[in-house]
Amino acid sequence: MAQLDDLIQEIIDFSNLIASNENPADPDLQNACRLFSDYLGAQLKQVRRNMIGTPSTQHFRWTASELSQLSELIELPKYSAQSCTDWIRKLFQHCITLQRGRLAAA
Repeated sequence: MAQLDDLIQEIIDFSNLIASNENPADPDLQNACRLFSDYLGAQLKQVRRNMIGTPSTQHFRWTASELSQLSELIELPKYSAQSCTDWIRKLFQHCITLQRGRLAAA
């Protein structure tokens, strides 16, 4: 599960970086979001492949649900400045929720 935790932290860090950008219409920002989406998709596939030996069935279901929601949010952002910022904002909020849930469960 460390891989999923690391991926969640990467999303949070990237979101903070994007939030500091003053120009959401910047084509470099939009390109960075698309590239990050591709990267996240590949990383999430790797996390799913490495999910072996989970502690309990309930934990496995919870993680599968998290991965499913995360996968839906990772989908490639649309090609407008607003959609890129909305995309990373939703992804950030979801990851903060996941991180808080994991900390509370620990």
